[in-house]
Amino acid sequence: MLRYIIKRLVNMVPLLIGISFVSFLVIHLAPGSPTSISLFNPKISLEAREKLNKLYGLDKPVHIQYFNWLKDILKFDFGYSLVDGRKVSSKILERLPVTLTINILSLLVIFFTAIPLGLYSGWKKGSFFDRFTTLFVFIGFATPSFWLALLSMQFLGVKLGWFPISGITSIDFEYFPWYKKALDFLWHISLPVLVASFGSLAGLSRYSREKFLEVLDKEYIRAAFAKGLPSSQIIYKHALKPVFLPVITILGLSVPGLLGGSVIFETIFSIPGMGRLFYEGVMMRDYPLIMGLLVIGAFLTLLGNFLADLAYTWADPRIKYSK
Repeated sequence: MLRYIIKRLVNMVPLLIGISFVSFLVIHLAPGSPTSISLFNPKISLEAREKLNKLYGLDKPVHIQYFNWLKDILKFDFGYSLVDGRKVSSKILERLPVTLTINILSLLVIFFTAIPLGLYSGWKKGSFFDRFTTLFVFIGFATPSFWLALLSMQFLGVKLGWFPISGITSIDFEYFPWYKKALDFLWHISLPVLVASFGSLAGLSRYSREKFLEVLDKEYIRAAFAKGLPSSQIIYKHALKPVFLPVITILGLSVPGLLGGSVIFETIFSIPGMGRLFYEGVMMRDYPLIMGLLVIGAFLTLLGNFLADLAYTWADPRIKYSK
């Protein structure tokens, strides 16, 4: 197992390099540059623009720019933002905790809501509850996240006033005691977490339902029922673990979707996270900031898939990574 873990971690390095190379090319193929948009004075002369390009190394060929950037990355130096001159790593570290908190809470909501929902729906196949959850799933699949975010803000935030519709803290947050600060933060991110988890929750509940029905049809489960074993013992001891195999796969694949969705709902809810920072970087053509965020996002995605592979050994003892 240890050899497998080391091998997977080592294999992440060329994958990250490949992802960064493709991302770097795509960014530079996009129209516009940091010196040609409203980042600088629109009346700036052509000579001054050329000096800025030379200062930032934008006058060199793309492959030279990439290798210079890669050399800095290998030293864990993400460079400096072209907008305000701050270190990219500092800007990311300011926003990373917010995005990670929202995404981790979203995964927990998905996991602890979708699986019981799918299992109970499969156990009560054909019932009113099963039909209702089926309808819920189709609505979840068909609802765009940005439209759901706007609808939630209008109904739950503006009309009912249950949740705040922007930011992550109240105006007088700094005067709150520590426990009230925690509650205020959770109150502000509750609506974004619900919006972020809605689509994946619907899909995962359906996957767990179908897998649960498949497991219940196995011969050893039928034999357990024929022996008169309690239903709870059959479900929790024999039928539950096989259900987790596709669930683990879907959860691993949900990580990039949640990180990508952060760009949408963090912008809509004015949340100072990585998603909103990425959007601002793209609008300003801040190449070092964009690349830094893409590398962090790619690493978190690969890490999520790696942890999902390790979780397979818990769900299915037949899976071995020792060789």
